[in-house]
Amino acid sequence: MAVNLIYKAMPTVSLRGLVIFPGSRFHFDVGRKKSLAAIKAAMNDNQKVLLVTQKDVNVEDPEATDLYKIGVLASIKQVIKSPEADFMRVVVEGESRVQVSEVLQSSPYFICDAKEKKSVMPKGADSTYVDALVRKVKDAFDEFLQLSLGEIDDATKVFYSESPEAVADTIASHTLIRYQDRQMLLEEFNVLSRLEKLYDLVLKENNIQRIENKIESQVNSQMEKNQKDFIAFKSELALTEAGNDPIKRSNLINEILRSISVIPDEIKRSVYIQDCQTRFGIKLETLTQSVKNIIAEKKQNAKPQKALEETAPKKD
Repeated sequence: MAVNLIYKAMPTVSLRGLVIFPGSRFHFDVGRKKSLAAIKAAMNDNQKVLLVTQKDVNVEDPEATDLYKIGVLASIKQVIKSPEADFMRVVVEGESRVQVSEVLQSSPYFICDAKEKKSVMPKGADSTYVDALVRKVKDAFDEFLQLSLGEIDDATKVFYSESPEAVADTIASHTLIRYQDRQMLLEEFNVLSRLEKLYDLVLKENNIQRIENKIESQVNSQMEKNQKDFIAFKSELALTEAGNDPIKRSNLINEILRSISVIPDEIKRSVYIQDCQTRFGIKLETLTQSVKNIIAEKKQNAKPQKALEETAPKKD
């Protein structure tokens, strides 16, 4: 008979809007004093930490009653300290489900006792049904990746895994938007029930993604139409109002090229550039290079903002 391990006086971090599953590796930013202290305590011991999600993401300083009872024991794989801000990025790997049995202290950081909670497959479960369900969950996950155009490091591992538990936990980590849904699956110890609930949730998520993709396509079509109308309008101005004034004509053509540069589809951009060549009699190579220069300039200007967003703490 399998023995559930007992974990005594474990440093504990409360997570906001994030649920970690066994077997999954995640990184998150730690900025609250309690959590920073818990991570430091774990690093000074055996790099093991309890990760428990708080019920309300808006609670800044949670107490024991603000935390879910089921969490995960995790090992800390890497800690990256920020030289410019009072937070650190932590890379963890979930090891096992645990149930918090007692909160020993909540200040200066949480220390908890916990008991391992093993997943079980119901006795007498139809193995053919389980295999079919795992296959359906994988198919739904594959559709999710195609709909969301996502690239997930663990995707290959999912498709080759034969473990129903591992498949369920890995897919749950990557597909469900609501942390409440992830928490519900974390608390489901019956692997068969977990797979059934996961399948329903992924199907719903895929349906939402289809609708979002349809809306985005409609919006993009309208934007493209507006862009086309704008380019035609500017072209007429360049050909009529600008007349023979080279400065006005040049400025209007540059505005048109800037409008073309925001079109995401490269082939469509090329069509518009060729249209400009026909309208203005400018070499195609010159117009193409100008659009490339505009795109490169925009990317260069966007780099500092992107770096700022990536380093800004999304605190635990």
